[in-house]
Amino acid sequence: MAYYADLTKYTYIRWTGVHNALNVGWLDEAIPFPTGEVPQAVIDKLAVLCSHATMITRGFHLCPFCPSDETAAGNGEIRVVGKGSVVYAAPSLLHHYIAQHNYRPPDEFLAALDASPIEVHLSEIKRWDLF
Repeated sequence: MAYYADLTKYTYIRWTGVHNALNVGWLDEAIPFPTGEVPQAVIDKLAVLCSHATMITRGFHLCPFCPSDETAAGNGEIRVVGKGSVVYAAPSLLHHYIAQHNYRPPDEFLAALDASPIEVHLSEIKRWDLF
């Protein structure tokens, strides 16, 4: 999986007409990431979103932080609607990174996830579902 710093412009998969997506959670084992507590309600919301991933690829990405005999895999992305026209793009392994490896996404992402009902985020995921 590609590494992108949090809150940088999303460029992983190009989609005409979308210029407002920001990266969250595109981690790499060679680059330290922020850790800390994430509210359980947010973790629960992410579990649902990650089970409805979009931009599904033919292959999959293994968690670089798990032992090889226990690793989790992901093959898609999720979207979270933020303030204004901002959309956050994250790998479907995001829930795993938080729940198992203590990754703490940026506060503005957590606030956006918490601020809207899950249906809003699921509708954004569906809007990106091209494949």
